Amino acid sequence: MPGADPNVNRPARGDRVERRHALVIGVDAYAEPALRLGGATGDSIAANIDGMARALLGLGRAEAAIVRHREALAITEPMLGPDNVLHAAPLCALALALIEVGRIDEAQASLERALRLVTARPYDPHVEAEVRLGLARALATTDPGRSRVMVDEAEALVAGETSPRAQRVLRTIADWRSAAPRAPEPTPAP
Repeated sequence: MPGADPNVNRPARGDRVERRHALVIGVDAYAEPALRLGGATGDSIAANIDGMARALLGLGRAEAAIVRHREALAITEPMLGPDNVLHAAPLCALALALIEVGRIDEAQASLERALRLVTARPYDPHVEAEVRLGLARALATTDPGRSRVMVDEAEALVAGETSPRAQRVLRTIADWRSAAPRAPEPTPAP
């Protein structure tokens, strides 16, 4: 209805979290038996498991998300081969969960692999930008210079775009830049 308030029947945040949690449990209950019985294709099961992992991370359950992301990759890698660019987004999502639990080295390895996949041939610039932003986050404390380069390159990939996805990447970059520690200004010589 034009002019209707979109928030009138919108559930409270707690209700949305509970529904998301119920969805995760429902997908989990479906995925394993369907895979065992052959009731669904491997790629659809992997997509469901990956979606469940993203929901788990959103619920603050990073360790469980890591397990699910790895399960999804274990299904798709034999089907598509290890060098398929379609692994880039799940590898990036896995890395974000790894970062949440402080496993930065593992996250960086996952993101470096994803970056190799998306730069080996032309691919979706949004995915490449998201991979670069994830790598920037992983490198922030160990290699701040390369981290800044990754952010600049991510921004160049989506600069000038107005799509919601590009705008989300640009907002993430703006947030990162506002929170990133600045290098001290050189002291002027006396």
